[in-house]
Amino acid sequence: MWRVWVTPAKRCGSRSAAFSSSREGFTLIEVSLALVLSTIVLALSTSLMVSLWRAENRLTSAGEVEAMWASAHRVLATDAHAATSATLRFESLMLTEADGITYRYLANNRGQLVRIETGGGTAVIATMVQSVAFQVLLGEVHASITFTDGETREMTLCTLSGAVSSSLG
Repeated sequence: MWRVWVTPAKRCGSRSAAFSSSREGFTLIEVSLALVLSTIVLALSTSLMVSLWRAENRLTSAGEVEAMWASAHRVLATDAHAATSATLRFESLMLTEADGITYRYLANNRGQLVRIETGGGTAVIATMVQSVAFQVLLGEVHASITFTDGETREMTLCTLSGAVSSSLG
């Protein structure tokens, strides 16, 4: 149904509303173009969000590994520097201090580096640990810790007296 609007002419040379090309809605081309542009913007936004999420996860993981490394380094350094003897027993490190307290370091199957005090008491020194390897050489303790993200960190520590017993196991 066509409607014709009749309005008085305003001025000479002006168009009346009956002859203007007023239209309502959008054409199919306009809708398709808007849909394509919206899809491109959505795809770019999604890609950006995924990239930001991955970067955040990498930074968080790196920060956690750094914190675990700092904890392990601090505790091992303190105990090794106070140790009068260092011994390897199987895959663990035994440090004995001057007052007779012995600490045993090992990586458990839960991905933790633990310190076990002889006579009782276990402390988790670091988490996210895949493996740990120790070497004892002439008053030095070498430790290598591999974290679950694949990063390996190493440290060399000196014992109090430089006294080292032989490796067992």
